[in-house]
Amino acid sequence: MVDEGTKNKKGSDFTLIFHTFSRYRGSKEIKEIMSLVYDILHESSLSISGAMNNMRFEFSDIIKESDGLTTHGVQRFKTFVLTN
Repeated sequence: MVDEGTKNKKGSDFTLIFHTFSRYRGSKEIKEIMSLVYDILHESSLSISGAMNNMRFEFSDIIKESDGLTTHGVQRFKTFVLTN
């Protein structure tokens, strides 16, 4: 079934990757930061002039950097932008 409100529109999809870093001992701080990013972006609609979109979370990972001090968070979101 085609949504009548979107069938005559063109669109593009975009992947956004967010990198966060923390030197807090352990992973507590990076998890808190990543949770905030998720809460703001997942299923959000960003304001883009003349377009409609919806952001969806795809995956995340937490990596310990080779310096042994830095924790690196990676999150990927995908959005599909519909235009006239």
